[in-house]
Amino acid sequence: MPRSKEFHEWLDEWSSHLTEQELQDIFSLRERGRLERWLDRHNHKMELLRTLGSAIAAITGVLVFLKLFNFI
Repeated sequence: MPRSKEFHEWLDEWSSHLTEQELQDIFSLRERGRLERWLDRHNHKMELLRTLGSAIAAITGVLVFLKLFNFI
């Protein structure tokens, strides 16, 4: 769905009131702390652990369900 012309005009008018410093604050790459850099480096490993943990929880839930109703 395309945006309306009025929306673009409003956005242009709104953004014209931003100062140069506010624009730099919005779009600048701020210095990251040690913890944030470490988390960024290990992001894929954490995603894998979350996925494996969820899979183990789902399998365990199914096994408990089957044991509860005497299917095992």
